[in-house]
Amino acid sequence: MLAALEYSGTPGAFDGRTQAEQDLAAVQASIRALINGGAVKQYSIGNRSLTKYDLKDLIMLESQLKAQVKREQAAQLAANGLGNPHNLFVRF
Repeated sequence: MLAALEYSGTPGAFDGRTQAEQDLAAVQASIRALINGGAVKQYSIGNRSLTKYDLKDLIMLESQLKAQVKREQAAQLAANGLGNPHNLFVRF
């Protein structure tokens, strides 16, 4: 995904990460909050309620996002002409 180059009116607000990288960071922050006890699984206010992800669901989502980020990075390297870093060619 390409970032727009037009001025948005807020200097310093540019985030060069892809959406998958931003989502991965958010999931990792949620996991940290859940482990540290700073997150509540479910709560209700009035007639509305909110239920958050389980830890196993967050870990599964994190692994999916990590794989997606790796694919994006490999595609970016190939687009820049650097090839796949996992390929090793040997000439004798």
